[in-house]
Amino acid sequence: SKIVMTRTAADLAPFIDSAQLVAELGGPKRFVYDYALPTPDENACMADAPARAAAERAFADAVHAYEAHTSAWAAADALQPDGPGRAAARDRLRAAGRALDPYVRARTLYHRAGVVAPDHSVSL
Repeated sequence: SKIVMTRTAADLAPFIDSAQLVAELGGPKRFVYDYALPTPDENACMADAPARAAAERAFADAVHAYEAHTSAWAAADALQPDGPGRAAARDRLRAAGRALDPYVRARTLYHRAGVVAPDHSVSL
């Protein structure tokens, strides 16, 4: 069986080191969960329809440009590394996706805690 049901800290011992258990399960670790509540205006830009439409158009244009460069690259007789046009189209697509993101994706606890930065980089 791959799932093991446990009731006590002793039952967990074969699977989890007792030094890693939280206090509620008989371990030494004290843990207090702190949930950062969203602010009322945290996702206000999602309601900006004209800006969202512009970002969506820019993203769609970037998708079409990248598809065109990729199709031309794939149709070439000899296999070549990415040319500067395809690399630039890829970078444009990535930037357009990041510009569209605030209009279509709500911020999360990870944004509020600083794990996900405004440039979408992650720091753990």
